[in-house]
Amino acid sequence: MPRSHGRSNSYPSVFPIGPHAAFRSGSLIVRETVYGIVKRLRFFLSRIEAERSMRSLQPAQVRVLDVGCGTGVNMTIPLANMKYSILGLDADSSSIAQAQKLSKGLTNLQFISGTLENRTFPEPFHVVICSEVLEHLANPAKLLTEIRKNLCGGGLLLLSVPNGFGYFEIETPLWRIVNGNRLLRQTLYSMEYRFWKRFGSPELLARRTVEYDPTRYSVTQSTLSGNQSHFQSFTLARLIRLLSARGFIVFESQNTTVFAGNLVGLLARELDPFLRWNSKAADRLPAFAASGWLVAARRD
Repeated sequence: MPRSHGRSNSYPSVFPIGPHAAFRSGSLIVRETVYGIVKRLRFFLSRIEAERSMRSLQPAQVRVLDVGCGTGVNMTIPLANMKYSILGLDADSSSIAQAQKLSKGLTNLQFISGTLENRTFPEPFHVVICSEVLEHLANPAKLLTEIRKNLCGGGLLLLSVPNGFGYFEIETPLWRIVNGNRLLRQTLYSMEYRFWKRFGSPELLARRTVEYDPTRYSVTQSTLSGNQSHFQSFTLARLIRLLSARGFIVFESQNTTVFAGNLVGLLARELDPFLRWNSKAADRLPAFAASGWLVAARRD
């Protein structure tokens, strides 16, 4: 199976010109993180464009379903800015309510609350996105079966899944200790704030002022609460076997980042050179050493 090592496609209506890896989501600019969200969007967008070209469709004719879309900030809304016809679906009604607020004015985009099971749509989709979802499910095969039912013949499935034995899983117990200790958590956040206030450039400080404005921050954060543990620990080989068993052929995969997690995310979120390295270096690693994978598969 071929692996991708990144592409230089430019999509100016989504990716702004500037010194930082970032994309537009409605009126917001969203920067890269240790989870590789900019890299993920580029991977998905380039494959959707290839699908559009292969089918000789205009953007508005490309039907895309984003399963588990959340608030839509990191994927659904940016893709809607590319003029595709998009439906975002999520079981969390609070996330959908937030997504609807963020996407006002986008007539080619619809958000609905619910699950894919027993749901029917007027037409099958050319593309289905399922990003950071399968690992949270007790029965991911069931969702993949439903996805296949809603894809047109030869349709494209785009996935992102964390490495169940990667850095994120190693860091998670440590983050639980930090997050569970209010004093320790506050101390860590305070140290990070004071460090950048003392050593940050004027440009960086201005950027932080915008990004951490309470109104902006509240609309970009996940609305999910409670236990968001991973029920599945995937390897890339296990994921490919699961997809094959459910009627999909994987034709491309790409590593996401080297390091990913809440703690490294807090410590490195302003270190743009590190974030660039974290994304690019992952492409040189074997799959088992990456923090997760981006996968393109086709309904057989």
